[in-house]
Amino acid sequence: MSTLFRLAVRTYIENWNPALYRESVATRLLPMPNEWVNTLLDCNTINLESGYIPTDENNRILKEITAAIVVQLKQFPNGAFIRLGSRSPKDAFIAQSGMKCTEGKLAVQMLLDSERISDDLNIAKYNIYTPHIAIRDWINIQPWQEFRCFYKDGNLLGVSQYDYFKGYMPEIEENISSVMMALKIKTERIAKHLPYNGTVVVDYVYRCKNRGDEVLNEIILLEINPWTILTDPCLFDWNNDKFTKLEFRFVGKDKETIVIPWHFNDRRSHPTKSFLGGTRMANSLDKVIWKTTFTWEDVLTCMSEEEKSKFESLSEERKKKLIEKHEHSIAKGLESGIMFDWTVVMDTAVRNSGLLDDLVSFSEEPSPF
Repeated sequence: MSTLFRLAVRTYIENWNPALYRESVATRLLPMPNEWVNTLLDCNTINLESGYIPTDENNRILKEITAAIVVQLKQFPNGAFIRLGSRSPKDAFIAQSGMKCTEGKLAVQMLLDSERISDDLNIAKYNIYTPHIAIRDWINIQPWQEFRCFYKDGNLLGVSQYDYFKGYMPEIEENISSVMMALKIKTERIAKHLPYNGTVVVDYVYRCKNRGDEVLNEIILLEINPWTILTDPCLFDWNNDKFTKLEFRFVGKDKETIVIPWHFNDRRSHPTKSFLGGTRMANSLDKVIWKTTFTWEDVLTCMSEEEKSKFESLSEERKKKLIEKHEHSIAKGLESGIMFDWTVVMDTAVRNSGLLDDLVSFSEEPSPF
């Protein structure tokens, strides 16, 4: 079992403490036999576009998966959200028009169309693990209602706007106190049930209900993520944030990050601001090639001493040109297999990108600078 898989598997929905299901969305789970896994991998969109022709056995198993999902969909007359226990197929092309499923064929197509699902099924096979399809009751969520929360040892120490790419959402600022109080109550109920001794990243949705003259604030548990650099920290930073004191962060009107140190004895502390977007790199090797903390320093660790020497001998302009040419291909190589063993993946991504071939030609050509 790979290290990163071991750090993530207990966050999968099928492995939750039963008490957490009561705090979340109604869910039905389908364990996936090997033939289901293999067929979804065989018939995924990438393979089909590469010329793979499904066999009669593939088609039979796809019908079987569809029928099993249809049975569970009947439990959710308003539609359902389909995913694996690990992740959702939100990257599927057909998901762009919405992820609400009311029929089995659409659900299966969404699973087939997703690289995230394909990656997770491969990871499950590699680690000899039985993945699960999760069919979850559909709930309507406005972008401002979703929050990513950071827990250490069961203590809530960070709350971030989840959909930070959408920028400023006035509803967040208007509801901060209500959201935080609802999170406090939810945390008191679930902290002891969180995996990995309560050191995880949790996604919630906040909803406000009116019951007569009474206003009810509700927090629904959506998913649990591992405390690793592969989990998007949203408006926090895995490198710079220590998560020692509770902070609430959201995007302000001028695209700045609003940081509010939070104390539950106070209604609200004074916010501070930091601007989104990176600063200019001090040198080429600091340029990030993927959204985790892997940089070009990590690329160098995969080179031989001779290759490193050639790279170091280049001018800064040549280094920059080499980096810009190969950063995308190396990043995609990392993304496709990072969960297995990052050192192997990094080495493979570097060598498949053509970087080392260019390094030879760059070092042999006379510099124009």
